[in-house]
Amino acid sequence: MTRSAGRGLLFTLLDLGRSEPPYSFTEQDTQALLDQGFAWLVAHDEVREDQAALAGFVAEADRLKQPAFEMLDQAFGAPVVRGDGALVYALRAAGGRWEGGWEELSHAWVDLGLTITLLPGREGVELGPAGEYSFWVLRPEEDPGAGQLTLAGAPVDTVTGSWVRRQASADPAVLEATGGPVRLRLSALQRRGP
Repeated sequence: MTRSAGRGLLFTLLDLGRSEPPYSFTEQDTQALLDQGFAWLVAHDEVREDQAALAGFVAEADRLKQPAFEMLDQAFGAPVVRGDGALVYALRAAGGRWEGGWEELSHAWVDLGLTITLLPGREGVELGPAGEYSFWVLRPEEDPGAGQLTLAGAPVDTVTGSWVRRQASADPAVLEATGGPVRLRLSALQRRGP
């Protein structure tokens, strides 16, 4: 086996949080990693903010965008373990090319460290046109607010002090607060393209 066997998949996975589709690797790449004893892939759908802060400017790499999760699901099947902020996939022979059908909404992709406070009875934050959305949301520990975050009237579960990945269909696509103020930060906002 050559030293570079499996590198296509390994490099794709290591750079998944920083790269954009298309993602591609061969079945031989996957088989080479299996032959070397690799068995599992772990992706996070919750990242504690204090851990993300230690990563500095590369923190977005820990928050995979929706096309990356769809590629993992299609290539390796549903996660075999889901919990405690992690999705564990069983590595199995797979290869292919994934384009991704999601567009980035640039006004909320980069986490600028700005915390937004939403107040009940106010307009909220319009994400964009009606559609299916994927995003990461953080409620800071130092004053998360007492309200409930909603998207188009449906509750959006958050975890105080952690970035969590959420998906929702929305018409209208407006984040609002109910029952009290909500403080939050957004990142990796994407909408499924036409």
